[in-house]
Amino acid sequence: MTRFASRWSYRFKRPVKARVLSRQRLVGLLLALACAPIVSQQTSSSAATAFAMQSSSTVFAIIGDFGHSPQARRKYGEWAIDPTGDVARLVKSWEPEFIVTTGDNNYYCGEADLIDDNIGQYYHAFISPYLGKYGRGATENRFFPSMGNHDWYAGVGCQPGSSAAPYVSYFSLPGNGRYYHFVRGAVHIFVLSSDLDSEPDGVTESSIQAMWLQSALASSQSPWKLVVFHHPPYSSGIWDVESLAAAWMRWPFQAWGASAVVAGHAHSYERIMIAGFPYFVNGAGGHGTTAFDITPVAGTVVRYNNDLGAMRVIADQATIAFEFITRSGELIDFYKLPASP
Repeated sequence: MTRFASRWSYRFKRPVKARVLSRQRLVGLLLALACAPIVSQQTSSSAATAFAMQSSSTVFAIIGDFGHSPQARRKYGEWAIDPTGDVARLVKSWEPEFIVTTGDNNYYCGEADLIDDNIGQYYHAFISPYLGKYGRGATENRFFPSMGNHDWYAGVGCQPGSSAAPYVSYFSLPGNGRYYHFVRGAVHIFVLSSDLDSEPDGVTESSIQAMWLQSALASSQSPWKLVVFHHPPYSSGIWDVESLAAAWMRWPFQAWGASAVVAGHAHSYERIMIAGFPYFVNGAGGHGTTAFDITPVAGTVVRYNNDLGAMRVIADQATIAFEFITRSGELIDFYKLPASP
């Protein structure tokens, strides 16, 4: 295992079925509580959507921290497994109108020689223009990524904030390509660039980027306004002993008119309610899973890191529903918002 594989290795776990535990296993259960999902009343064990789709509904997927192909794993001395492919097959089975990502699209170092293996291999049919080797692309772009910290590592030495040239060259995105917005059906999506070491227009709530977002949200006429980026403002996820939450991204999203925030970075799923406003962490798209702190962050309703998966979002003019579904088809969370009167 190379130094990169050792530095960024993550564990893979299978869902554990409930069973009667002996006294000898009680200690193990208590130690595992940090990683156990907090189950909400809206959680279901069925993969069928809990939301009745209308003919006018917009259905799309959100994936995060996914870009880790067998080719990339082999390059860094890992087993050439393909959990990213499992999640991609799940997502494509939904026949989504488009896909949004919460970043870390190209592990480990954002390299040009791996980007098509890590992204195009799975999602070329959604990308336009697509110039890679895996088949025909879309006639209109339906793949909208956000930039994760690993997407900025393409410079010499795989250093944070060194370069994002392969990412910039690979996609043709609105705006400046780092942060942008688009509308599909009843949903207006605002994609941000949240890397503290890299984003030239800043990542604080008074930055150029934040002022752009505030203005764009205020101008939106859509009933649903989703803000998507990589680093989660709130998270129970930890890496070693460090929290994966990014306090610098605690902008006043709700006051500015957003409906919800979806981020990644922590390789898990979590729904956190802060003053009645939903923050989702969706970073279990293929790379692996990371641990939770023993104590959930304040506001946590659901947290899950037993397996990989993706979010399916279904929206019409009246309601928007968010689901997290594992690669094996288990529905972990369902949350619905009604439109404001």
